[in-house]
Amino acid sequence: MKRGTVLPLILALALVMLLPPGGGAQRPLEGTTLRVATWGGSWRDALHTLIGPRLEAMGARVEYVLANPSENFAKLVAARGREAPFDVMEVSPEVLITMTREGFVQKLDLGKIPGTRALPKFAVNDVWVMTAISEDGIAYNEKKFKELGLPKPERYSDLINPKLEGHVAFPDVTVTMHWSAVVALAREAGGDETTMDKAVEQVRRIKPLYYYPASTDLVTKFNLGDVWAAPFHAGWVIRMRRTGFPLAHAHPNINGKVGFANPVYAVIPKGSKNVAGAEAWIDTLLSPEVQFEFTRKVGVVPMNRAARDRLAKDPEAGPILLVTDEQLNQASMVDWNKLNADEWREKWNRLVGR
Repeated sequence: MKRGTVLPLILALALVMLLPPGGGAQRPLEGTTLRVATWGGSWRDALHTLIGPRLEAMGARVEYVLANPSENFAKLVAARGREAPFDVMEVSPEVLITMTREGFVQKLDLGKIPGTRALPKFAVNDVWVMTAISEDGIAYNEKKFKELGLPKPERYSDLINPKLEGHVAFPDVTVTMHWSAVVALAREAGGDETTMDKAVEQVRRIKPLYYYPASTDLVTKFNLGDVWAAPFHAGWVIRMRRTGFPLAHAHPNINGKVGFANPVYAVIPKGSKNVAGAEAWIDTLLSPEVQFEFTRKVGVVPMNRAARDRLAKDPEAGPILLVTDEQLNQASMVDWNKLNADEWREKWNRLVGR
């Protein structure tokens, strides 16, 4: 070896020894596993496509616990006092209330989730972050409605129709869309969250084919032609329309308000084994690009304003979703301070014969 090549080789070797693994790239989650509790199907697929690779590049292995929020919360309850069965959880309002009340979520270190700075103040709490809004309403087979001579439904009570008997599905109490549907029916009958009995007779008069336990199950029934209409959320309408199915969405008019907004939250449960990974996952979900791409794919409204402005111009989601401040301010929401969810669950289970 020539003497002139020795010094450069020594310097190069020293540099390699000083660099961290991965050619200098920092991998702060190296060797960890992040367990994400969320919905299945296309929702999970979109999350993994957009967030999974970014977490994997940080060294984490990403796994999923797939179920609706009520079912995942039951798993958390069963594990109470031990390590949580997942590290970060997507949750709906009715489950979030119980989780926070019973102390199942831990305080967030917002300094480690900088994406929260771009969200509206109402979307950030010390134990949860509102990541999106799912817009509930009525999904209906547009082609079948035209055949039957039925107009576009404008109220949930429009599902009370002899022409639709036996072809309407209603969300079970374990499904997030259930709450907007029953509260809306109570309001349409002159009641509210404190007089939910008014919804019982309305549901009976609809004469549902069945009470669907999961969104994917209802999609199958729509495709088979068994179901022609159901309280559902706009995201699934957008996804089914991409397949060519003639599903349409109606934003219900309830006492002058149009549409029904149902927030989606992210929390870190107590007992999480990978808090750093959970913080990184939430922060990635809140980035403007991921917010836009994810909400466009699944049909929900992002909390990041820049992403929401882009979504309004999307040819598939824009015409269906309510995205402007004015529209969202005019949408209905469940008043969870008035609704006794546990009492209603018991009443519902008696109603459907459980």
